[in-house]
Amino acid sequence: MTSKKYEVRSYSIDKLMNDFAKFSNNKDDYIQKKAHKKYFDEYFSKLNVQSYIIEHEYNDKYYLEDFAYYYVRCFQHLDKTCSRFHFFQKDLTQLNFEDILCNNNTKYSAENLNDDYLGFIVIKPIPISIIGRTCLKTYPSDGKRYFPIKRNYRVNLFGINLLIQKTVAFQEQDSVVAACATTALWSAFHAIQPIFRNRIPSPVELTIEATKYIPSGVRALPNHGLSNEMIAQSIRSVGLEPQNGGVRNLFELRGEVYAYLKAHIPVVFGMELVYEDQLNSSNDSIIGRHAVTITGYKMERESVAMDTNIRIVSKAFSISKIYAHDDQVGPFARMEFDDLSKTTNTLSTSFGINNNRKIRARPTLLFIPVLGKIRIPYETVFDLTFELDALFKSFRNSNYFPINNEFVWEIFLTDVNDFKIDIRENKEKLNDRMLIDNLTNTLPHYMWRIVAYQNKEKILEFVVDATGIEYSINIPKIIFYNIDLFNYLVELYKSRDIQILINEFKYADKFFNSLK
Repeated sequence: MTSKKYEVRSYSIDKLMNDFAKFSNNKDDYIQKKAHKKYFDEYFSKLNVQSYIIEHEYNDKYYLEDFAYYYVRCFQHLDKTCSRFHFFQKDLTQLNFEDILCNNNTKYSAENLNDDYLGFIVIKPIPISIIGRTCLKTYPSDGKRYFPIKRNYRVNLFGINLLIQKTVAFQEQDSVVAACATTALWSAFHAIQPIFRNRIPSPVELTIEATKYIPSGVRALPNHGLSNEMIAQSIRSVGLEPQNGGVRNLFELRGEVYAYLKAHIPVVFGMELVYEDQLNSSNDSIIGRHAVTITGYKMERESVAMDTNIRIVSKAFSISKIYAHDDQVGPFARMEFDDLSKTTNTLSTSFGINNNRKIRARPTLLFIPVLGKIRIPYETVFDLTFELDALFKSFRNSNYFPINNEFVWEIFLTDVNDFKIDIRENKEKLNDRMLIDNLTNTLPHYMWRIVAYQNKEKILEFVVDATGIEYSINIPKIIFYNIDLFNYLVELYKSRDIQILINEFKYADKFFNSLK
């Protein structure tokens, strides 16, 4: 028995690309040349894909919305249904999958199928930009890769319930109804929907919202790119606020990525693209501008790194790679802080064009979609951390300061529930009175945590109200994990020298008042 509603294939990258071409109605040689082929070949090798099922006549919500807005009015006939490709670690055949559907397979059940499920790719029946909504498992964990975005997708395949955990939806830029920034925003809105409950418009809806206030004479559709103002308007259209700013160096990029992803909030990353062989030359011309959504990172080294310009040590600075949904490459595409990054302020990318000339990414800006009540940005908290670091360096100059080495700082956004869960699960440094105090105190719903480490152990933590007033930082909680440090600071507060420190450092008075 065979079915025209689906087909089962043993996996190979060439066979997959042939099927992509066939069911998108594109020429095979064009699909074979797409950058996505190289990416999916490597990605599926790491996921150990053995087979895939092609689900025909699939109605994809986001493609249907784009179809209704734009493609239905084209003279050229374009189909409104897609094909959905499902990937498995199990080497399935047409016959044993039919046995699973009919519950006739006693050795391999629907539950086993879910265990081997790796995700899906929707293939759209349109020219060129064929990769629609895509949800795939992340790279296998090696203790260094972190994908903090918590989003689960439930899939029903002919009555079989399947689940993809902790991933983020991806799709290729459709250059007619969306720009790369639109696609990046679409993935970002998917990522944060479980925590902010925002709506997720289709790419064409995002484009229309973004271009409401464009200058006369500029078309909304087809769309050829979004300005910074348009990106901000798109974020506001789903009920969120754009936390944005320029990125002066790669240390800032690492810091913001770490700070927001720890809170399960993705970062939309804007960049200039330049050829590697033209860096630091008079021909260092920008070949394009691009936007991706950062969804993960890798911390390669056990040690931490210092921003050599401002002499502060941070855990975030040891991020060696970021993983981004790059519509021109694929989901969780690598961008690396390599040796060349140190001298050029650029990252390596996962793609090259024009006879494989390597392309580098130079950071220009970040957009972080957040709730309006999250008002204090990372830059303000980093400046506070820098001042606290300078304050403790001044303490260290005394002969009896109990901490010998520089602090290693960790800065990240959190909510009150995650904060209290973490405090309760890592209570070793707190006595019962301190633990109960931290668990029962009323705190802001969103908070910045500034944690100081010594030899990988927590020494001190500042909790900053993320919902407060930027020019009047509120620090509702300071947690001492080291009693010797606490005793030293209490004695220092009694000395005459403290007035000099309070006058010299902006937040010293708040800090010492908390010791009373």
